Amino acid sequence: MNTSVKFSPRAAQGLAHLQARKNDIAIFVEDSAGRNMWKRIIKRFIPEGIRVENVNPLGNRQQVINACKADQTKTAKPRLYIIDADLDLLKSKRKPKLKHLYRLRRYCIENYLIQEKSLIQLATIFDHDIDENTAEAHIDLSGWLKRNEKSLRHLFVWYAVANDLDESVETVAHHISRLSDDDSVKFDLCPSKTRKRIMNIYRHLRTTADTREILKKYNQYKINANRMNILDFVSGKSYILPAVFPLLKRDFGMNISKSAFLCLLAERVDPKVDPYFRRTLQREINTRID
Repeated sequence: MNTSVKFSPRAAQGLAHLQARKNDIAIFVEDSAGRNMWKRIIKRFIPEGIRVENVNPLGNRQQVINACKADQTKTAKPRLYIIDADLDLLKSKRKPKLKHLYRLRRYCIENYLIQEKSLIQLATIFDHDIDENTAEAHIDLSGWLKRNEKSLRHLFVWYAVANDLDESVETVAHHISRLSDDDSVKFDLCPSKTRKRIMNIYRHLRTTADTREILKKYNQYKINANRMNILDFVSGKSYILPAVFPLLKRDFGMNISKSAFLCLLAERVDPKVDPYFRRTLQREINTRID
């Protein structure tokens, strides 16, 4: 059951004051991930001894930005508003120039959880008889990424094009389960289903946009994609973790909910995945100290 409470952008500043006794820094996020998962991740990045007992979901991305815009005046209360990168990275789109706003360095916060070492640890916890080397070979995260990289790159480039030219086109909300290879024991994407999905997007865009503009954006975003790791710009929430989660449940006896799975991964996040995030949190905390 989801008991998460969302707060309005107007309430953000008041919350920072109300929670000051429990939090050395107020954290505001999109309502795209569980609060408990967020707390565990934040604790992996903040300096030891800094308290963060509450993480506050404000709704969608724009609501977080609006709340941050309304909170630009000077105050002694450290706070940070965090948004996903979404498709901005592929589109080379700058983040809004606002104090106390941090845009993640990957598509979404779930991308920070995708670390093979963490998956191996969970496998050996739930399967008491398996060793780390065997678990690593069986999970084979790098192998999954390599096998599906071409399809994912192509697909997300087209998602970026569609997002630019016609926001009515369903993009990341089109879950990976609808593109999966029914015969794959490793939950791979089906190249045929993926090509069909891309062709449907292209055909739709041709009815609403100029073909030259479509291809111009496609070529631009393809170049950007080729410069990045797919863990940066492909949704970990909708397109990578949904392939990993059922594998661990099926093959290692991990009989837990998806939210519990994410929390366990969050406790193991390596802060090196985003050193800028750690420095930003430290800078905001120093605002109070100074």
